Amino acid sequence: MKKSLLIFTLITTLLTIGITLSIKNVQATTTEQFHEAEYIPNIWVNKEKAGKIRYQQARFLRRTSDNQFSYCIEPWEIISSDALYPDKIDINQLDDYTLNQIALIAYYGYGYKGHTHEKWYYITQLMIWEQVDKTANFYFTDKLNGNKISPFDFEIYEINELVQKHSLKPSFDQNNYTILLGENLNLVDTNRVLPSYITKTDIFSYTQSGDNITIESSAIGKSDITFLKKDNIYNYPPIIYRSSTNQDFLTVGSYKDITAKITVEVIGGSIELNKIDALTKTKTPSCKEASLIGSTFEIFNEQNTLIAHIYINDNTNPIIAGLTAGTYKIQEISAGPGYQLNKSAKYITLENTKPHALVTIENKVIEKDITIEKYYGTTDNWLVEPNITFSIYDQDEVLVKEVTTSDTGKVSFTLMYGTYIVKQKNSLPNYQKVADFTITVSNQTDTLLYKKYNQEITGTIEINKIDYATNLPITNNPALFKIFDLTTNNWLEKIYSTDNNGHLVINNLSVGKYKIIEVKSPLEYYINNEEYLITIDLNHLLINLEIKNERIIYIPNTNTTMKIIAKVDCYFDKKKMDYINSSNCTNM
Repeated sequence: MKKSLLIFTLITTLLTIGITLSIKNVQATTTEQFHEAEYIPNIWVNKEKAGKIRYQQARFLRRTSDNQFSYCIEPWEIISSDALYPDKIDINQLDDYTLNQIALIAYYGYGYKGHTHEKWYYITQLMIWEQVDKTANFYFTDKLNGNKISPFDFEIYEINELVQKHSLKPSFDQNNYTILLGENLNLVDTNRVLPSYITKTDIFSYTQSGDNITIESSAIGKSDITFLKKDNIYNYPPIIYRSSTNQDFLTVGSYKDITAKITVEVIGGSIELNKIDALTKTKTPSCKEASLIGSTFEIFNEQNTLIAHIYINDNTNPIIAGLTAGTYKIQEISAGPGYQLNKSAKYITLENTKPHALVTIENKVIEKDITIEKYYGTTDNWLVEPNITFSIYDQDEVLVKEVTTSDTGKVSFTLMYGTYIVKQKNSLPNYQKVADFTITVSNQTDTLLYKKYNQEITGTIEINKIDYATNLPITNNPALFKIFDLTTNNWLEKIYSTDNNGHLVINNLSVGKYKIIEVKSPLEYYINNEEYLITIDLNHLLINLEIKNERIIYIPNTNTTMKIIAKVDCYFDKKKMDYINSSNCTNM
């Protein structure tokens, strides 16, 4: 059962396994020797294969040069204290797995923590034999060549557990983690081997208890956290000594370092503010003159300390970054032009599962209740005016809405922030429309009331008193006139008189038909008996009349001296509604 692989092949193979085995190549002047040493009391073993049994009392095998304990790895070869172990000889045909197993059994066997009793040496030896020759049967006996017993099942189980777990690395639910600044990352090793590893990290602090490790995120950054399993018992590798004629030996030694790692990135939290119009649910204002730009916010941490003052200066969402885990309050301080202040504070909690938050804050456009009260008539008698429609335009002359007064002459409606032009669309017959007026909505608290009055459309009659012969005004000599309203079939109460310039203006005449008569002529003039019929309508609101009078002529008396025929006054009696001395109004 001697090896057929060359030394180079074995060395190459050993580099691929979890523990480094060194092949002891010695020159003739530095050859090692091994010998059987002290017996171990009360421990006996049998080796059985192909019907043959070898039995022996347990005893140590040691390297002669330094008395280092060693293990037999060829259970059927002889042991000779005279055998030399030169270099460049064949070794046993052992596979990679077997090499790894026997090296680990040797490491975790005798000499390992808590395994210092001499019994552990031979338990280790027997387990190595079981690995190198699986066709044989090795067992403990109650005496030399006695009955099979199993006194060390627990010890064997313990070494096997250590060997099986040797290459296990700490295992967590993932290899890459992102945590929020100020939060801790709590990890549990599901392989339950973390206590065997040393934890190393460049920038993070951590605490470790058993299979639990807590990473503390005190700074923003990214780093690997390395878990290192390193032997601290031996400072030399295990060595296999070979002989072509005698037993091959193994001395225990260190294993290669085992490493595992995870990557942890600590990031700053962030809050993104999304400012929108409450009606449109977008950044587009619901009225032309309002703007979300200009809003300001303050952000407070859990200690109610102001950490940020935000001004909305465009239509992008501002982001407050680099925040630690915790709860934050977002409070609007001022709204943009045309918007009501949103007084409701927003509370946002940032944590590992939610390091970033989008906060949407809605603002309502300022609105105002508007009331228009509509009246018509005269200053002495105003009446409510129903069914009057007003058209409301924005500053771009775009129609916003139309409203109509009720039976009470009132209409109420709501307008958003801005400046509006209001135009009366219709009116009662023969009544004016009110002049266009402006409504300005600039805050959200006041109610605006507009009282509007329609004056009756009236006409004017202008009379110029003219001398018939000269066509010149009759000045400083008044004439009197009376007006009969043909629509109401009544005389107007007032008697009108020309001024010193022979001019008379009669205002505030309702639309309709009138008859004008002269009721007293200027002195020394014949009265003008003509009736003037006029019509005042929307197309004829100013009527100009020239009323001529003939001057009284003086005739000389041929019998005696010249005699002046005096003119008898002719005038209109208001009470009797008739002329007085009417015969004199047309005769000399």
